[in-house]
Amino acid sequence: MKRAAEARTGALVHDQTKVLARIPVGPVQRLQKRGAEFRAPTEIARFGYNEQRERVFDATPKFFHPPPRESFGKRSADVDLSGGFQDRFIERPSQPENLDSLLIALKHEAGSSSSLLTAGDRNEGRPRFCTWRGIMTKILVAPYSDSADSWSLRATLCDGTLFLMEEPLESRESDFFNTPRGKLMTYWGYRYEALTTIGINPHDAQVSLETVKVLMDNRVNKDVVNTNVQFCSVLKTRFGGMDLFMGAEVDCIKTTPETTADTISNAPQSLYAELKTNRSLDGDQRKRDQQEKTFYLQKMLKTYFQCFLAGIPNVVVGWRDDDGFLVGSDTFKTLEIPRTVRNVLNPDSSKNSANVACWDPNICINYAHEVLSTIWETIKKRNQNFQNIDNRQIVYHIRLRNSQGNASAQKRHRAGYFPEKGTVRESNFVEISDCIVGNKNLVFIS
Repeated sequence: MKRAAEARTGALVHDQTKVLARIPVGPVQRLQKRGAEFRAPTEIARFGYNEQRERVFDATPKFFHPPPRESFGKRSADVDLSGGFQDRFIERPSQPENLDSLLIALKHEAGSSSSLLTAGDRNEGRPRFCTWRGIMTKILVAPYSDSADSWSLRATLCDGTLFLMEEPLESRESDFFNTPRGKLMTYWGYRYEALTTIGINPHDAQVSLETVKVLMDNRVNKDVVNTNVQFCSVLKTRFGGMDLFMGAEVDCIKTTPETTADTISNAPQSLYAELKTNRSLDGDQRKRDQQEKTFYLQKMLKTYFQCFLAGIPNVVVGWRDDDGFLVGSDTFKTLEIPRTVRNVLNPDSSKNSANVACWDPNICINYAHEVLSTIWETIKKRNQNFQNIDNRQIVYHIRLRNSQGNASAQKRHRAGYFPEKGTVRESNFVEISDCIVGNKNLVFIS
């Protein structure tokens, strides 16, 4: 009687521990095949946020223009990633983004009461997903994720589209990035973007060298690092027979003297670049080997899929020392990253030496395809039990778990130890829990 009454009021209570589906990573052999089809993503809309975190549709990305090479390795202000941390830093609260801005951008670009999601219903009945690029990256790298890298998502299937957003996780008090040193190192990433970009195309023949110099001086001595400001690209692709709409933050445009204004206006995606900072790989051979494994097997795995998903062709890595001063820079072509990882970590593979295990992008792609397909089929079937309820009120939870438990892995993770880098975690699995209906605190689609 109680369940019936609660169902009538839209506050359906059920066993929240009930598991509807579980998608294990292992056995990995089934994933070791050619990756599921993934079409090159196409930019279909843009939007951004200004200094007050207000949504704008006339946003433009910044242009890559790094400090002069002669500054690298010196203790000068133009390569000091700590500059402005105390007095010129505005940081927005760290919390998962809902999908409002992405959905509004899709509707705004359609120019009518419809949305690019459903305009003309041209997806011919294919499963359709809408989410942020960061969430897709988490799903893709799940086969190689340590247990400490857990995540939880909310999912809602409404009007033929399955929406995914991130669920806030309880913060860990011992998390390094909540310490003063950790906060400073987080700032270094934002500061690197500020020190390597300006607001105009530096290769525009109509822009004077003096104007560029003023902008470069301002970014060092005056400009505020404000994490409210973002430029976002809205992309559409097809992934193994599923339509996928994503929003992705873009760091900058990387031009050359040959880049035309027409390319910047009409084909900017081919110029987008991702900016990353990392500790320089140096020291004795043993230390360098460990640093290379951490960089190429952890950071570049996530970076590769961030760029792969958004069609970003280049990654620029700024190398820094332990005090936060830039010492160098390298550019990686996104599509060459998997091969680069193998070549760097196994330079003598032809000599029958012991090889370092490297991540396989096909395993990630095939697992992500399996996860999305299972999510779609499971939720579509379960929703048939709620014919008289607004589907926006039906929210499912999807989590990355590990059958071997999390405690010891979290302890190793916090200590800076990442066991068996590059090795598939066959004990990882994605779990879909039964829905919660009518809880307004969970509903995220209006």
